[in-house]
Amino acid sequence: MFSGKTILGKRLAHQLAYDFLDTDKYIETECRCTIMEFFQQHGEAAFRLKERQLLERLKDIDHTVIATGGGLPCYGDAMNWIVSHGVSVYLKADVETLYNRFKNAAAQRPLLNGLSDEAVLQKIQTHLTEREIYYNRATITIDSNYDQLDTLVQRLHEIV
Repeated sequence: MFSGKTILGKRLAHQLAYDFLDTDKYIETECRCTIMEFFQQHGEAAFRLKERQLLERLKDIDHTVIATGGGLPCYGDAMNWIVSHGVSVYLKADVETLYNRFKNAAAQRPLLNGLSDEAVLQKIQTHLTEREIYYNRATITIDSNYDQLDTLVQRLHEIV
């Protein structure tokens, strides 16, 4: 969450003349509710299943930059699927950077909604620790802590 997936993905897709797809936005459109509402109505397990089903539907698309939700690669065999179906990128950011990006939008995130600042910081640390084993399997790792967006997009464009 808040590593820059959507913003960087859109810019990279534009530079490559590719389509762009954000899995969270796709699910919101398909389900006609926000991710927050989906979590409240159906729970996290149903959401993860919905994400995995979406991956299967995406297997035959080409020339598309896909931004996944932060948890998607960490459930079932999703990371294996991602790595085997394209070039995957881990936008690595440290806990402090992520926390600073979260502060203004924590209420929009189902896993952070209603938490104190200290609890949000702890949740970010816990998620990063739990998920990094999956993220580190990405084809490419980019440090998204300090560089400007245009610099990151250019670096990704050169690699891809």
